[in-house]
Amino acid sequence: MNYKILRVPPRDELGYLEQETRGVAQAWRLGDGEPMGDKFPKQASYPLSKKHRGMKLTDFIPNKFSRLIISEKARKLLETAPVDIEWLPISIIDKKDRVVDAPYSIAHVLGTVDCVDLERSEYDRSSFSPEQFLVIRRLLLREDKIPEQRSLFRIKEYPRAFIIREDLLDKLTAAGVTGLDVLELGAPVML
Repeated sequence: MNYKILRVPPRDELGYLEQETRGVAQAWRLGDGEPMGDKFPKQASYPLSKKHRGMKLTDFIPNKFSRLIISEKARKLLETAPVDIEWLPISIIDKKDRVVDAPYSIAHVLGTVDCVDLERSEYDRSSFSPEQFLVIRRLLLREDKIPEQRSLFRIKEYPRAFIIREDLLDKLTAAGVTGLDVLELGAPVML
C-alpha cells in the first residue's frame, strides 16, 4: 500500500478558519485524536476569517487548527472507508455573519498509529514532550506497523499530521473532492 501526507493548504481564494468555536472543553483532545464525546458543543460554529480575503468554500476547509473540516460530500465518502472517525457537526459563518447553508463536520480521526521509521525520518523532538515531534523535515513510515483497517490516520509522534492511504485518496479525487493536497512520504517537508 502507498501512503501520503494529507494537507489542507490555505490559498488566497479560499475561506480560512482561525477562530475556535466557543464551549470546547479540553480542546487539546481534537489535536491528539482523543474522543470528544460531550466535550464538544452541540451548536458549534466557526466563522470565516475576515483577515483573509478568500471566501470560497471547498470540501476540505483550510484552518489554523490542523483539523479536517469537511463537507457533507467528503463525509459520505469517508464514512465508507476504513477510518475511525468521530463526527463533530459544525456550522460555518460567512463574512457577513450568516450561517452557510451547507453542512460541515470535523472529521475527528481517533487514535494514532505508531509507525514512523525513526531511523530514516528527519525530525526534532519537543523538549517539553520528548515523545512528540516538534518539527518534521522528512517523514518515512514502517508500513508493516500500519493496521490494514486504517486508510486515514494520525502518527503517534505528531498527531496533527494526517496520513492517507492511496486508495482512499483516489476515491476522494475521483469524486471531485476539493481543498485537499498531499505530500510524498520521504520528500523534504516542513511539518
